[in-house]
Amino acid sequence: YLIVNTFDKDTTSTGVKVSTNEWHHIALIKDANNNAKVYLDGEVVWTAPKGAVTDKSKNTSVGASLSTNPYLFHGQIAAIRAYKSALEDSEIKQNYDNELH
Repeated sequence: YLIVNTFDKDTTSTGVKVSTNEWHHIALIKDANNNAKVYLDGEVVWTAPKGAVTDKSKNTSVGASLSTNPYLFHGQIAAIRAYKSALEDSEIKQNYDNELH
């Protein structure tokens, strides 16, 4: 399942299962209204309100939690991109469509 751990230390299971042994495009955004969205292969699969990002000096991790939570990603990560602002749904879809499958 995809787990979201936000800056406000709120760990949430999205309930979204990801099939194994296949390439997937996963994106997470948090918009100006403090809504988090998870995308799987270019489509929104989960959304929920989350707390504001108040301390931007915190470290970020992908594939593991910075806290003592036991959530670890077991697999390979081909690429990571970070943007200064949240992408729109159409931009996430375009990124997915332009990736090598």
